[in-house]
Amino acid sequence: VLQTTIAVALTLSVVDVFRSSHPTALVAPAIGLGGVVQIFLKASTLTDCCERMPSFVNSLSMEQITHRDRMDLVEHISYSRAGFFVFEIRLTSGMVLKALYVLCMAIFALATKVVAGL
Repeated sequence: VLQTTIAVALTLSVVDVFRSSHPTALVAPAIGLGGVVQIFLKASTLTDCCERMPSFVNSLSMEQITHRDRMDLVEHISYSRAGFFVFEIRLTSGMVLKALYVLCMAIFALATKVVAGL
């Protein structure tokens, strides 16, 4: 889903550039694409924080709670798989960085095609 969203945004940006003769037509789609990437990076940061929560809770010293209760709480947090989901897929920073890498490759390929065509 993430890669499809970025691919569609990139395709629409390319069509927009080719329809207009001004190179400044790329500025607005680039800002929009940068915003989408930033939103996905923030969402993946939330998922990364949720992954570290069980170890944080386990490290707390709570004298009112028994060891068994704390273990149950940590297991409950671990099994809940909290995080940011996009269409039932957990959004991790690894996924976002891979999609960003593919986006950069596509932009580089597009830029070389445009420069070679000039």
